[in-house]
Amino acid sequence: MKRKKFNLEKFFDFKGKLLLCVIFYVTIAVFVFNAIIESWIISFIFTACTLPLFLKKINNWLREKRQVAIEKEFYILLSQLSMAMSSGMSLENAFKEAVITGEKEYKTIKTDLKSVYRLLQNNYPPEYVFAVLAKKTDNQEIKTFAEIISVGIPAGINIAGLMRWLTSAYRMRTDTEGEISRILNAPKYNNRIILIMPVLCILLFKQIAPSYMEPLYTGYGRGIIIFVVFIIVLAWWLGEKISKIDY
Repeated sequence: MKRKKFNLEKFFDFKGKLLLCVIFYVTIAVFVFNAIIESWIISFIFTACTLPLFLKKINNWLREKRQVAIEKEFYILLSQLSMAMSSGMSLENAFKEAVITGEKEYKTIKTDLKSVYRLLQNNYPPEYVFAVLAKKTDNQEIKTFAEIISVGIPAGINIAGLMRWLTSAYRMRTDTEGEISRILNAPKYNNRIILIMPVLCILLFKQIAPSYMEPLYTGYGRGIIIFVVFIIVLAWWLGEKISKIDY
């Protein structure tokens, strides 16, 4: 019986990355909380309470990164298709050349491209092929493009010209969004730096002056340090909510 070969690339898909992030977070959070509170039980409780917040944040972040990668690769595809079609190639041949020669460029949508290329080989119309690609990737940009060509092809639109124009517009948009993102990310970084400082101060004082911190780990002092950690976690959550700006 043939053993299945472990596919590392497949493992590091969305679910694999999410699992690795969760393992990394739980490991780091438990040790950090324990270093501050000096109680494994309370550290596990804090980690369990903050895990849903982390999961939601990392899930949204991974989905956003995936959609950005899909859009980038899709517009690379459009650029290659427009150049090939402008030189006289049919859409099917241009698609085939883009998928085969540019396989390394399509790490995120490589499987989906091969799947929809088979539809082109079976004489499905281009508007249907791109609609299927949009459904597989769940990307709004591809959905919009599929809707445009479903209306434009019957009207005799120049597909190569449309692809070339969209690619140019995408480059301009990504440059603008990159500048806006760099400006808006400053409050997030400020919030994270401010929150890290109390934790570093607690750990530093525990090393250089343990007798100074000792009252916080006996009697009512333990309640105070637990409350401090709770305030830090709450401040992190509120800071992330406040500094999030949609544009």
